[in-house]
Amino acid sequence: MLHHLAMSGVDLSKATDWLHVINDLSSLVQLHLSYCKLSHIHPHVPSLNLTSLSLLDLSLNSFDSSMPPWIFSLTSLLSLDLNGCFLSVPSAHSFRNLTDLEFLDLDGSNFMNSSLVLKELSSSNLISLDIGSCGVSSLDLDSLHNLTNLLSLGLSSNELTKRIPKSLGNLCNLKEIDLSFNNFGNISLTYLLESFFECKSSALESLSFSFSGVSGHLPDQLGQLSNLVHLLLSDNYITGTIPHSIGQLSFLRTLDLSVNQMCGSIPFSIGRLSLLEVLDLGLNQLNGSLSEWIGGLSSLKKLYLSHNRLDGNLPDRLGQLTKLVSLDISFNLFTGVVTEAHFTNLVSLNSL
Repeated sequence: MLHHLAMSGVDLSKATDWLHVINDLSSLVQLHLSYCKLSHIHPHVPSLNLTSLSLLDLSLNSFDSSMPPWIFSLTSLLSLDLNGCFLSVPSAHSFRNLTDLEFLDLDGSNFMNSSLVLKELSSSNLISLDIGSCGVSSLDLDSLHNLTNLLSLGLSSNELTKRIPKSLGNLCNLKEIDLSFNNFGNISLTYLLESFFECKSSALESLSFSFSGVSGHLPDQLGQLSNLVHLLLSDNYITGTIPHSIGQLSFLRTLDLSVNQMCGSIPFSIGRLSLLEVLDLGLNQLNGSLSEWIGGLSSLKKLYLSHNRLDGNLPDRLGQLTKLVSLDISFNLFTGVVTEAHFTNLVSLNSL
């Protein structure tokens, strides 16, 4: 019996009966049909036999119809990926049978009524929800507060313009949230993060606000997000200095604060981040020397410091970064000449 069918990338544009054929595979557990040039998703199926299907991937197709009710009759479904399908949602009652659903990806699905759909989802047991590019507004976010099992929440490229409601402080199990490519209209990062600081012990491992018009300073409370692995805040309007509490994020592997308006020196505490692999502070207004903290970044593979006002003698410091593969220190005030000879694994160097 067939349990796993992967046909992603296969041109099925002429296969008008694809669903009727697959519907006969009653033992199917996983079905991958990403980027198959499917245009017709068959709104009605007389008798659905896919009772064992737990994963359905229909991403990167361009369907010419709204989301069909049969998808929400898949009682064993745990993972649904409709990323980039540009489907609309015909009626929110379609979601009411999803009490056992754990994963739902509707990124790019072009909701006709995102508020109503999110309210219907609020009683589900979702652990992963991706509603990127779905026209979700700030007012819709309150509908998510009951999804306390959520581990991953994707909200990128939506219409979020206001403060994140405090009700999202209920999502203390959340490990990953993506709020990039929104327009928060110069709202302070401190206010935007307020709800996440409500948790006594935050589980957040990945936080992204890149390209979202965020302003204000990096709050000292960042150190409370002690499980963070990836912190992505690039291309915003963040000002002020990097707080010393950044050194409390001992699990951090990626720190991207590039393309902001941050000033002052890089805090010594950043040298405590021994697991850090990517540090991007480029295109800010940082000054001072790299000091002894640079030697503490023993896992660093990528270091980007270009377009700042940093100074000091470079070869003495950077030679300690034995795992470095990519380095950009251009457009600063450093002294000394840095070449590939100073490093064992370096493949990319910009030191102009």
